[in-house]
Amino acid sequence: MKIGLDLDGTIYNTLDAIFDLDQQTRREFGYEPLSIEEYRRCFQTENWHKLCLDLGIRKEDLLPYREKLAEKIKTREPPHLVPGGKEAVEKIERELGLDNLSIVTNNRNPAELKRRFGRDGLSHLLGKVIAPYEGKTDALADIAGEDPDTDFVYVGDLVSDGRACQQARAMGAENIIFCAITHKYAMNLPEALHAFVDQHEFAVSIGSLNELELVWKDKTT
Repeated sequence: MKIGLDLDGTIYNTLDAIFDLDQQTRREFGYEPLSIEEYRRCFQTENWHKLCLDLGIRKEDLLPYREKLAEKIKTREPPHLVPGGKEAVEKIERELGLDNLSIVTNNRNPAELKRRFGRDGLSHLLGKVIAPYEGKTDALADIAGEDPDTDFVYVGDLVSDGRACQQARAMGAENIIFCAITHKYAMNLPEALHAFVDQHEFAVSIGSLNELELVWKDKTT
């Protein structure tokens, strides 16, 4: 069994911080505030242009809005682990081995990752981070393809994570299992994640990182 983890919204509570920064930026550009539910309903990382439009940003504001938000994100304090996040990672290392753990994330800021991992005692995981520029699909397919006879469970908090797993499976990586985490730190709403899981046999869901062990034990028995 191999485990892949997303970072933001999965083992790190990024939602509160990025939502607050987005709200600040909206105010600066004269937009009305959004509810966090609406933000989670729209959030995806496949197409940031579409995300901004879905959040009501006018086309003429897209570039300056994104630049301003990116500035704020760069200078923020890195997000903190969700409760049980470090313990879940340590359990994977202990029971499955570090060689069977990968971190596949859209966060392509190595300096920020170094800061947060150093603060949280996870510096040894920096070499396990894969941050692809063209979406997660190819990276997930590559990890799964290293051992096609072994299940590879990817844990993510976005419907787009599930779609990346679906696309990787279509490329031949049929040993990928998508594990949707629906805790309150997830960037997408639970109902959207559950709807995706209900429609796809290769997908399962968990309500917290404490339940992740049940997934790999179920798949190895």
